[in-house]
Amino acid sequence: MMSVAKIRVGSWTLLGCLVLILTGCGKTGSGRPDAETASASTTDAQSPVPDVDSDHFNRLPTAAIGNPKAKDSSKSGTKPATVKSAAKPTRPDGDDDDDDDDTEPDDPADKAGNIPMKEGSPEWLLSEATRLRLEPPPKTEDIEVLRASRKERNERIVTLTQQAIEKTHSAKGQERVFNAAVHQLMEARIQLAQQGDRASIDALYADAAALWKRDPNSPAAAEGARALVMLAYSHARGGPPVNTKWLKEFARQASHYASDFPADENRSLPLLLTAARSCEVNGLHDDAQRCYTLIQKQFPASEQAQRVAGILRRIKLPGQPPHLKGPNLDGGELATDNFRGQVVLIVFWAAETRPFIEQLAGIQDVYRKYSRQGLTVLGVNFDKQPAIVNQFLVSHQIAWPQIFFTDPVEQGWNNPIARQFGIMELPTLWLVDRQGLVVSTAVAPNDLDGEIGRLLDAK
Repeated sequence: MMSVAKIRVGSWTLLGCLVLILTGCGKTGSGRPDAETASASTTDAQSPVPDVDSDHFNRLPTAAIGNPKAKDSSKSGTKPATVKSAAKPTRPDGDDDDDDDDTEPDDPADKAGNIPMKEGSPEWLLSEATRLRLEPPPKTEDIEVLRASRKERNERIVTLTQQAIEKTHSAKGQERVFNAAVHQLMEARIQLAQQGDRASIDALYADAAALWKRDPNSPAAAEGARALVMLAYSHARGGPPVNTKWLKEFARQASHYASDFPADENRSLPLLLTAARSCEVNGLHDDAQRCYTLIQKQFPASEQAQRVAGILRRIKLPGQPPHLKGPNLDGGELATDNFRGQVVLIVFWAAETRPFIEQLAGIQDVYRKYSRQGLTVLGVNFDKQPAIVNQFLVSHQIAWPQIFFTDPVEQGWNNPIARQFGIMELPTLWLVDRQGLVVSTAVAPNDLDGEIGRLLDAK
């Protein structure tokens, strides 16, 4: 019989984590974390684990972490990577954030009337864990009391589910109980980690490695891998500021999940897209590129893979000529190649996009300041009616030229330039230098004046 070690978490002495119950660490070369990897991951974070409630960490307004341009999703101009109709906020893996899903069909507690519930049996242990999960919090507004109650509840769930796992991990006919226990254990550990429990972070990595070694093709192994993704995701967006070390870990774990469980496309794709976009908007372009490339490799037939081709083209664009061209409002043609020798600010916009309206005054200020020194502004409009565009240009006294596609099939997010370069939100600001080479495809509004002045002064 295996030996069961003990670990101490706070004032609780718990049964050994999954790595001890199931014996063994990660699979060599698989990308699953072993104990050494887990330690490095937690040590490198160098920041306290954020204490975020589940509703907060489950919401993802713009399919990206820490997007500085996301203000009002109703008119933000942000194009969602995936549109999901749901009444509840969702996590990046597509799951809703209601704890009630712990009584899903795979949970034997759902069928308590048909299963003997002998005290101490795996089914009874799981039923008790489910009862605790659904137990209402204390009726108080004292944050510390609520935190302490939640911590105690999750520690009890960890104890119960570990006992259920120990009784079922190698028992024939108990796989459903085992999987349900693993699910509840992972959820409890994540919530403990959110409250600052470093031991729970280490335990999640160890559990995921043990589940992978037990059976890399099992639902339990997928559950462990998913838990690592959600752990990194919750810590990455626990700011502001965004914790870039945890964001890189989020991208790494999302990539592992997609590589190890490619059949789970409904979960892998949202995870990868979220990680990729989050890294992109936070300047981690190498990590973003790896995630986007993996989408193309793992899911080549998906609509997302087609969009990703343009995004990758845009990420690689700095240092290259953009070669943008398209019709103007008068029926002629505009092309960035015609502005060689000038600094060009390219503005992707739409008339009713609130962030663009908020940024417009700043864009007009730099245009008035630098237009006689060699600055040209070129608009690329995403509206569908020329009258709306013309009215907006007149009312806001916008004088710079506009690319506008009149064919209905080339308007909105089907704009050929948007598809060519994977434009994801409006406004988007690009800068092109006097040599006709792209300097940036994501200029921050506050940096416009300095960046344009620098480019105009360059010889």
